[in-house]
Amino acid sequence: MIEDIKELKKQIGLKKEIHLSGNIGTETDDGYINVFVESDLELTNTGRCILVIGKIKGQTDSVCVRCLNEFKLNVECDINEHFYQEEDVSNRTIQPSKDEDYFLYKGTKIDLTEALRQNILMAIPLKTICKPDCKGICMSCGCDRNTQECSCGESD
Repeated sequence: MIEDIKELKKQIGLKKEIHLSGNIGTETDDGYINVFVESDLELTNTGRCILVIGKIKGQTDSVCVRCLNEFKLNVECDINEHFYQEEDVSNRTIQPSKDEDYFLYKGTKIDLTEALRQNILMAIPLKTICKPDCKGICMSCGCDRNTQECSCGESD
């Protein structure tokens, strides 16, 4: 998800609105996660960096921790990231603050993929639930209590 910022870099204060969509995948401790994301972003030339703000919406396959059924998980988050030109940071023309997280870019192209990936992955809950009223599986007989009544006599 590479964006051309040649025109944006010509003047401080210029803004550019973009819409991006596509798949972002990553390896995690639990396996591979593939998220389809759509994002509406505003890129601003602040003079020091390119500021990227906006909303990211994503959808991925997940498994409910209560009933163990697969379902589509919708995720939404805000993005607010700083992109500094690599040459400016390496020759110390610009120094980001020590506690600031940021991304680097070269030339007139900015790759937003990693920033989108990190933000959307942070928005995915550790324990996903298919629906708020999921009844889960019976701990005794293993039936899915969302689809059938438990006949083993165990209660919640």
